[in-house]
Amino acid sequence: MSISSSAMDALLARADEILTRARTKRKVAGFGIGIVYKDKVIYARGYGLADIAQERVVTPETIFRTYSISKTLTAIGLMQHLYCSDL
Repeated sequence: MSISSSAMDALLARADEILTRARTKRKVAGFGIGIVYKDKVIYARGYGLADIAQERVVTPETIFRTYSISKTLTAIGLMQHLYCSDL
């Protein structure tokens, strides 16, 4: 399955709107997102502030401490890999 460049741009613009609105509604200081498609990063953006006191914005290069959530994400990745390799 492939997607046209204009369709991808429209999809990413819509995702940006949703994420911007969600950050404001949920009162989240900041977060970063990256989307990978066919082994390439097609979207990387920061939203909000990484450090409120210093008013430092989140960028695609901002490093976040993941703590224990990385265990869950690793498990999901492994399960997806195992499931997809059986197809």
